[in-house]
Amino acid sequence: MDLSPFVNADESIGSLRLFLDGLRFDHTPLLLCNPPSGRSNLASIIQDDVNVIENHLVAVEGLIYKLSNLRARLLRERAACAGALTPIGALPTELLGEVFRLATNMSSAAVAAINDVCQSWRSIVSAEPTLWTSLKVRASEGCSPITAYRVHSASLPLHLTVDDARNWPSKLRESFADAETRLGSLCWSSSVNIHNFLSSNIRGQPMTFSALHTLKLIFPQYCAACDTHLSGLDEPPFWEALRYSEFPSLRTLEIAHLSVWIPPEILSRLENINLNFEYMRLERFREILQHARSLKSLAIWGMSPLLEWARPDEDWQETYVLPALQTLKLPLHPTEFVQMLLKTTTCPGLQTLELEGSVWSGSSFRGSSVLPELIRSFVSSSIFFIHTNSVLSIIQLMAALNQLQRTPKLEELTLSKCKVFELGLFTVPLRTHGLQLRSLTFCVSPVETASSFLPHLVETMRARQVAGAYTLELKTNQSMVSLVREALPDVTVTFLDDS
Repeated sequence: MDLSPFVNADESIGSLRLFLDGLRFDHTPLLLCNPPSGRSNLASIIQDDVNVIENHLVAVEGLIYKLSNLRARLLRERAACAGALTPIGALPTELLGEVFRLATNMSSAAVAAINDVCQSWRSIVSAEPTLWTSLKVRASEGCSPITAYRVHSASLPLHLTVDDARNWPSKLRESFADAETRLGSLCWSSSVNIHNFLSSNIRGQPMTFSALHTLKLIFPQYCAACDTHLSGLDEPPFWEALRYSEFPSLRTLEIAHLSVWIPPEILSRLENINLNFEYMRLERFREILQHARSLKSLAIWGMSPLLEWARPDEDWQETYVLPALQTLKLPLHPTEFVQMLLKTTTCPGLQTLELEGSVWSGSSFRGSSVLPELIRSFVSSSIFFIHTNSVLSIIQLMAALNQLQRTPKLEELTLSKCKVFELGLFTVPLRTHGLQLRSLTFCVSPVETASSFLPHLVETMRARQVAGAYTLELKTNQSMVSLVREALPDVTVTFLDDS
């Protein structure tokens, strides 16, 4: 009897294997020797195997059920997090740039960081020129960051910030040899060696910064009594740097000390000027008023009424017109300089007026002489914007308008850092003058106390028929929302979280 088919059967079937082993051992068919007992043993063995297989099937079915649930949950999570799972290459360049900037706040760190990240990020960052257009360098870092940024930014303009140039390496000019065509903006925070950078190129010829549109000279703050550093800015090297270098695209100038002479041809093209008058020389500002005919925005900050040398001459009788000026930012310090500025300068196209600071000086109110001139000289249009942090200045503003028999239409009025008691004072100009207003923003804290003024404020607005003044923005925490809404049930209130 040929048993090879049975011998080569699947080893996993235990009952058949035992049956064949019994046949080979006894050389006599087991069923013939003891048929009843053999059938019983074989049936028991087969049933055991069936039970084992059924147990495995139950376990497998349970595993399949768990895996199916896990698969469904993963599919739901993937659908919910589709934005977070977007490939990095599909992210907007602006988002990549922000991540890149936050991860590498120093230019030298940016160069090193791309060697320590994943290949996908490294390839994308290296291939995206816009991520390499702004760099902040120090002399201690050497020139390698500048070289790396110039290479990765392709031909895009570079925005350079120089923190410390006292010991600037001699190879700076060589590493930035194409600064004339590549430099888009320059922020120089040290008064040292800037003339060496702006005056001449490596060939000793005058430089033409064709792409430079923004120049910020933020020099260290020194005491006015110790102005050796300030006088150094008027020395021939820096004067010649501005005089003999060309800036055909320059439109924005921010300078901390107005002791720097600016050529008239540069002033005539400027559209934005940001000045700190704490260390100013008055003749320099005269030149700005005289030549900056294209000026659209003028910001004056840092003024101090204690600087005698910043006061105007008694014989200053010139008058100036800034025809293109749209935005003016002034401090409310009642200095002689502000009064001179208001009396001698007119701005027919002014739209936005920002009043910084408070008209209070010590214990005496000194703003009444400034604000009437402010209205008479500057506010010639019927619609303009006012941003101030003092309700008291608005009261004086309305009083000045009343004297001039004018009623302005305020497109927007923002009262930031407003004191609680000033909310009650704000109703004074509303009762006295017909103020037309579209948008009113209050930043008031704490709202618990301020809420008592709000209903009275709204009722005053309604009585004076203040147009559009029924939408208020209140900077408060979420716990005060219900309190304010109870006080103003029919007024739309926008809450700005201040938690």
